[in-house]
Amino acid sequence: MAKKPKVLTPEQVEEIRTKDFFDCIRSGRRPYLDVYVATHMMSVAILAHRSVLNGGIPYDVPDFR
Repeated sequence: MAKKPKVLTPEQVEEIRTKDFFDCIRSGRRPYLDVYVATHMMSVAILAHRSVLNGGIPYDVPDFR
């Protein structure tokens, strides 16, 4: 039987993201979830919603970099 993946609460996710943010500041490493990744994820969601409202027509996802 396959093991179920652990489901995190929103508070646990926030704690992980905050810890990662401060670790990035300390080490000089770029965080995975930067402004470009966040903008890309939101644009996909917005364009998917727009596509549904317009009968499923495809939209190109812009490259914000």
